[in-house]
Amino acid sequence: MRLVPSIVLVASTSFGLAMPAIGQMIAKTVGDGVVSADAGVATAASPQPQSTGRARHGHYRNGRYIGYVPKHEKQQPTTRSMVRSMPHARTGTPADKTTSPGVNPNALLSNNATLPSAATARQVQYTTAGEATVPTEGMIVSETPITEGMPIQQMPYVENGIVGGGEVIYDEGSYCSGPILDSGWPMLELWGRVELLSWWTQEMGTPILVTTSSDGTARDAAGVLGESTTSTLFGGVPLNGDSRTGGRFTLGAWLDPSHFSSLEFSYLTLAEERATFSGSDTDFNILARPFFNTQDIAEDARLIVFPSVVDGSLDVTVATSFRMGEIAYRRGLMQSGASRLQMSVGYRYANLDDLIRVEENTTSLEAPTTGTTISLFDEFHTENSFHGGQVGLFLVTDPMARWSMDLKAKFAMGSTQNQAIISGQRTSTTAQGVSSTTTGGLLAQASNIGAFENNEFSSVIEVGVGVRRRISCRLSTTFGYDFVHMSDVVRAGNIIDRQINTSQIPPSELTGTARPAFNFDIGGFWAQGLRWGLEYNY
Repeated sequence: MRLVPSIVLVASTSFGLAMPAIGQMIAKTVGDGVVSADAGVATAASPQPQSTGRARHGHYRNGRYIGYVPKHEKQQPTTRSMVRSMPHARTGTPADKTTSPGVNPNALLSNNATLPSAATARQVQYTTAGEATVPTEGMIVSETPITEGMPIQQMPYVENGIVGGGEVIYDEGSYCSGPILDSGWPMLELWGRVELLSWWTQEMGTPILVTTSSDGTARDAAGVLGESTTSTLFGGVPLNGDSRTGGRFTLGAWLDPSHFSSLEFSYLTLAEERATFSGSDTDFNILARPFFNTQDIAEDARLIVFPSVVDGSLDVTVATSFRMGEIAYRRGLMQSGASRLQMSVGYRYANLDDLIRVEENTTSLEAPTTGTTISLFDEFHTENSFHGGQVGLFLVTDPMARWSMDLKAKFAMGSTQNQAIISGQRTSTTAQGVSSTTTGGLLAQASNIGAFENNEFSSVIEVGVGVRRRISCRLSTTFGYDFVHMSDVVRAGNIIDRQINTSQIPPSELTGTARPAFNFDIGGFWAQGLRWGLEYNY
């Protein structure tokens, strides 16, 4: 705030020395009508909120109240009574004064000066003058006429300047605050945060999906699990557990000037993670898909590539995606010093999606089906959608400081809808060009193909820790770690039944037990990782 050089500050004796006379003005001028330091600095201590029976949302720091003070609750009005000296007026009588050590009057009265620190200003006492010192000709009084016997209002001191209406009193320069209106109610203060994620998710288990055998292996043993010449090419180990990137986007609105309560919306998504396999007769002499044959009650394999028997190709895709969202109302519970304990209530959404797809194309090399091509696929798709209510606790240390830390714990309870879709199809084309399409591939047959749904009472838990560094009053950077656990989910790899009754493979018809079968295999899922972000307060 700039101080006009030609202003003489006049203060009441209500906070000054006890004098028999009423508060009187000081009017000492020096060169070009500039008031000298000997006139004193009429300053009151930072306004304290009066007790109204309501909870205050500020705190005391270094002996001063830090927080929002509504206009109607100040101890004294903020009307500023000032005596202005005309440039040509050189009159006035020096006043008795008590000056504050460390106050530089020239710096105070320069156009670019700001008020001194609150600690220094508090040492200033209000001065008095002899009764004969009254406004003289050539001097005017602005805003409030001053007459003999009328006390002059104090001018509250606010570090970094005076804020009209309600006031936000700042601590040392590391503190920031939102905008305040003269009406005593803040403008809607929005804030947004964008975070880059590097997370890991729980792997998905799968059965062994692709095998090979060493050259010279007999046809009946090629690719069959348990044979000494068989090796696994894909599957049989957890998949999709590597680190992947993602993003979280948060938008919030503070509902009060002291940042005591807010509304928040947050959305998190991770990039889809994929594990793939691709092989053909150009890569392998033997390529197979293993399974357990319930007709023979033994391990078996479907050949994709085998010398003089069949040529072909095989492609496998395993994909996982995860996303979350929440809407919450957040409010302070208690405050200790500069630290705040807050809670939130709201709605939580979480979604986990898995896909396993196997595609093969083969061409027969032996009679009587020479030249016949078969194209088939098996697909296993699961989706888990959680909807529920959520409560959370937050501990924030000194949120207005340059460096701060936050801890969070959120717990949501609701329902998870488990959906599983199994599909398969087989298209056979003879050498003469006659095609036929039937339902079912290999692991997906008429006995387990379909859409299945299940609902489970479940929970989602999220905990995290973060550090914030303020770059400016509006911009901050964040770094942290989060862990999320989602209960009662079904994964695509867990709904694959590798036991097959080969009698139902077209063009044959089922005899005996219908396998493969479908079964919900419910378990848990977790995701965790690091986050880096930027937050901006509008």
